[in-house]
Amino acid sequence: MKSIWVAGDFFHDEYNIGSYRGKGPRFNVEKTIIRPGGAGNTALNVAAICSNTPDIRCHRAGSSQPKVLRRWVENGSTVFESWVIHDGVTNPWHKWGGDATWNALAKKDPEDFRTLIVSDYDKGFNDEPVRLELPCDLLVVDSRYRTAPAFHLGMAARTRIWRCTGKEYDEEYAKDFDFVVHTSHEGHIKIIEVDQPGPPVVVLVPPAIVIDPCGAGDTFTAAFSAWLTNSGNVCWDNIVLAAQFAVTAAQDVCKKPYTAVTDVKLETECTSQT
Repeated sequence: MKSIWVAGDFFHDEYNIGSYRGKGPRFNVEKTIIRPGGAGNTALNVAAICSNTPDIRCHRAGSSQPKVLRRWVENGSTVFESWVIHDGVTNPWHKWGGDATWNALAKKDPEDFRTLIVSDYDKGFNDEPVRLELPCDLLVVDSRYRTAPAFHLGMAARTRIWRCTGKEYDEEYAKDFDFVVHTSHEGHIKIIEVDQPGPPVVVLVPPAIVIDPCGAGDTFTAAFSAWLTNSGNVCWDNIVLAAQFAVTAAQDVCKKPYTAVTDVKLETECTSQT
């Protein structure tokens, strides 16, 4: 059995669509759209991507947090945004469904292939030390501010991969991983094998229509992890193929407004390498 667990910061993206009427908080809201953001968006995309693959079970290792990233949007562009926290900050480590969920995560059959995705936005996920190491074949961390406890999470992982973007890359943080997939390069993605010298492998990114890139990074992480989980073999060639598949899924999301879910399925994947 193959399974994907998504942990991290579960919050909501709120889009208030309308017109700005002047200085200060003067915004005429015509329509409001609320969609899962952060780890919630990653989990939705994992489920959508794997929907035609019955061999993979998808799990949300957490619940929604009382946090909302509120945006005011005019003519398709965000005028301003702010975080809203209701009733204090809730630590998602305490919201994993009690002992039953912890026991399910802590136990792993050697014949299973398990992937743990951590979508961390520094909104409560790492408020306290990780309570235990979670055994998995593949750990994929998307940590916006490098706040995810990668060392502790990776202690029981067979392969550890960090997906970072833009200026997030840091050599010291990268030492806790086997590979780094560095996106946000113009026209390409860099894949780095941390302990091996030499230049990174470059994956070319074809031109695409971009209506709204919001959530595309979460989608990339979800698709990349799903492809590798489906292959059941995390090798160098498959990491490259997974990145190519993830580009397709992320570009599909970029064609849609607001935080969106990809229509790309695992059935469209390339053949994995063994």
